[in-house]
Amino acid sequence: MPRRARCALLLILLATPVAAGAQASGGAREMRLAVEPVLERSGLLERLLPAFEAAHGVRVVVRVLAAKDALELGASGGTDLVWVSAPRAQVQYLNQGFYLDRRLVVSTDHVLVGPPGDPAGVRGSPDTATAFRRIGQKKAAYVSCRAPMASYAVEQEIWKRTRLTPTPPWYVRVESGHDAVVLAADRGGYTLVDRSTAQPLIDQGRLQIVLANMQPLRRGFHVMEVNPNRFPGANYRDAKALADYLVSPAAQEIIHGLAASRPGTPDLLPGAGPRAPHS
Repeated sequence: MPRRARCALLLILLATPVAAGAQASGGAREMRLAVEPVLERSGLLERLLPAFEAAHGVRVVVRVLAAKDALELGASGGTDLVWVSAPRAQVQYLNQGFYLDRRLVVSTDHVLVGPPGDPAGVRGSPDTATAFRRIGQKKAAYVSCRAPMASYAVEQEIWKRTRLTPTPPWYVRVESGHDAVVLAADRGGYTLVDRSTAQPLIDQGRLQIVLANMQPLRRGFHVMEVNPNRFPGANYRDAKALADYLVSPAAQEIIHGLAASRPGTPDLLPGAGPRAPHS
């Protein structure tokens, strides 16, 4: 190529703005999505994302992070869309202008699990505060997941309503939900976790669900698009398209179908539309 032509081509390339949503190596645009581990473990992404990618000609690149880490990543321009819980942090970042919109897609129930014999007599409690009060009054073994686990925040709110202060040695803290269910089973104690984490120990008969399906145990997962006015490189077009799809009747029906295919373990419940639990 003559030198003059090469210079003209270089000028054209330099003058061409980079489009939001960089082209992937295979030619499709990329859209970055940050989600929490419970969503990745659920199998829901495999049910929802392929159809969206095919319809929109985009490849969704998923990063699995704790809720607050995902929100911080978006607040630094490191992702295009977040799908997480942590409502207080979400609202804070939204009010600071890092994100646009906040829409509920799915919710999940935490469950209180304990030994098959239920030594604290939790089963049948009329509300969560009564259940935890029974554990505290009997000083039954209880294992807590440390902050920033979402279950920890739920648990602490319930303890406040009991007007009891849980203390060692009957009350201990660990770093993860997996550790909590294992230690609870080993100690014949209780713990509050999401169903999918507890299910293996439930299947083994080492733990049983003693409290579930109550509003204080519910945890919502919202989608929030990164603000393109703050981060011009963000792929807002595809992020909004995916967020719109996730709250659409078609996607919500898929979410309902996933829950229905796992009788007794409704890990993820529709968060929008007529099938959403509004109790």
